[in-house]
Amino acid sequence: MVRLLLICFFILLTLPHETFAQKAKKSKVAVMDTLGKHLTDLDEKAAYIEEYQLKRFGKFVSRRDAQTLVVTLRNKEEIELVSKDEAGEAYYFYDFLPSINCFAFQFRNKERRQYLLVRKDNGNKMMFDVLPIISPDKRRLATFSFYPQNPDLLSRIQIWNVAGKVPKLEKQLLYNFDEDHWQDQGLTIKPKWVKSTLLQYEVASKNFKATKHIEKKKDDWSHVVFVTRIVKKK
Repeated sequence: MVRLLLICFFILLTLPHETFAQKAKKSKVAVMDTLGKHLTDLDEKAAYIEEYQLKRFGKFVSRRDAQTLVVTLRNKEEIELVSKDEAGEAYYFYDFLPSINCFAFQFRNKERRQYLLVRKDNGNKMMFDVLPIISPDKRRLATFSFYPQNPDLLSRIQIWNVAGKVPKLEKQLLYNFDEDHWQDQGLTIKPKWVKSTLLQYEVASKNFKATKHIEKKKDDWSHVVFVTRIVKKK
C-alpha cells in the first residue's frame, strides 16, 4: 500500500506544472461562461456575477452601500464608482484581469452597456464598448463592437496599446456590414489574437462564414488583409 502511494506521489511530481495551470484557467473560463446563465434580466445577471466575484476579490473591491463600489489600489488609495438611479447609470464588478493588472466593471448607462477597466497600480480608467481581448504579449487590447441594427452606435474594431501608463489608441476601423450579409439572422462575431501583431475574427450567419485578418506591418496597422471564405449552408 505504501509502495503504491509512493508511486502515485512520484507520478504527480513528474506531471508538468502547465497541466494544473491550464486546468485552473479552463475552470475559470467555464465558470464565467455559465455564471448567471439562468437569468434573463441583464442587471440581475450582472449583480449575480458581482456577488460571486466580491467573495473572491473582496480585499480589493467591495460595496460601501447599494450605490457605491469601492476599489482599493495597490497604494491603498480608494476609488469610488457611484451608481445613479435617476440617470439610469449602474456599476457592477465583473472580474480582475491579472495579465493587464485591471479590475473590470460592467457599466450600464440607460439601455447601453459598456465595460470599465481600472488599473490596480495607478487607478487609470479605460471605457470600452465590449470586454476587450488581450494580446499574447499583454501590450495591446482589441475590442470588436458591432451594432448592425443601430446606426446611432459606431460599429468598429479598436486596437489599444496599454504598455504605458496611459492607454493609446493605435488603430480604429469602422465596420462595413454590407459586405458580410449583416441582415442575415444569427450573425455572430468571434475575434481572437493569433499573435501579438495579428488579429483574426470570424463572421458567420446561417448563410455564410468569413474569416478575416488584421495584421500590423512595420509600425502601423494600416495594412489590413481580408481573407474571406463564403460557405453556403444547406
